Amino acid sequence: MKDKEKIKNKIFYLIDFAIDQKNKNNPYITEYIKIAIDLAKSINFRLPPEIHLKVCKNCYSLRGSENTLIRTEARKVNKKYQKYLKLHCLYCGNIKKINLSKLQGQEKNNLKNNSFLLNNPSKVHNIQRKNI
Repeated sequence: MKDKEKIKNKIFYLIDFAIDQKNKNNPYITEYIKIAIDLAKSINFRLPPEIHLKVCKNCYSLRGSENTLIRTEARKVNKKYQKYLKLHCLYCGNIKKINLSKLQGQEKNNLKNNSFLLNNPSKVHNIQRKNI
């Protein structure tokens, strides 16, 4: 049990360290996140949803206004419209879809205000795809 707690602390430390290093343009940020996710898989630990919103699961990059395109979508499912928020990673092209109709209260307000993005922009504009 103590070993799992140590590994959990190490996971959160690595992710917090990667977020702190984002402003300093550290080239090893994706490696820190990849190590943290691999550690979580090794002890069968489910990362909290806040981390899933901040990290692209395909290329392990941190989401920010410079590499994320945000779109809303309404789809008809079982004769009812459901609202979705789509997060497009501009580095790898991966799309994360979040169902807004299932969220309630504070969670929905946080997503509408883009508070999951690291630099918390007030408006998200269409961003051209960056070449890596």
